Amino acid sequence: MKRSAKLSLVSLAAALIVVAGGFFLVYVFRPPGPQSGSLSAVATRPFEKIISESEAALIGEVTDISETKLASEGNKWHEDALGYREVTIKADRFLNNSIGLSDEVKIIVLGGEMKVPLTVALKKGSPSLVRHWGEEASFYRGEKVLVFLKRGLIGYKKASGEEARMDRLGLVGAYQGKFRIEGNNAINECPELSRTVSDIENLVKEVK
Repeated sequence: MKRSAKLSLVSLAAALIVVAGGFFLVYVFRPPGPQSGSLSAVATRPFEKIISESEAALIGEVTDISETKLASEGNKWHEDALGYREVTIKADRFLNNSIGLSDEVKIIVLGGEMKVPLTVALKKGSPSLVRHWGEEASFYRGEKVLVFLKRGLIGYKKASGEEARMDRLGLVGAYQGKFRIEGNNAINECPELSRTVSDIENLVKEVK
């Protein structure tokens, strides 16, 4: 089979790594299409659009990252279960706060390591499953960040119940809405979006 044909058939890649005599299963996962209005829907956008779509923008420090939770009814597992983590940010100051957020803000980040039922673990050879969304931003405790936030739904068509359709805060444009602060520099995974903090503050004043 030609290489191009093989690639067209592959939507799921799995790597099995032997660690300390055990097994660790990692899926690089292409999830089912997100619902309209999902926080995971990403499109390349100019900086002004990121600002205009945001309901809040703040500079602060990441103080906590939760364990992975399942966005499904009763926190129950199914093959399309959507994992997410809550990232807590202690705000130093707001550049925009049209929705009246407090100084401690919790945002949703998709992906993470999920515990699976015993039957699934035996089948897959691992008690956990790691699903990565390439479009999501990464965070670590103690990180200084500038983030553009908006409210939206998380969840996919097979998820149901309150947990699966939460109206929660997330990043505007996934990784495009998160900047790592180093001095007066705000660094984005997309280099063309990187600016100085001063420049971003001025842009927010102009757009908002």
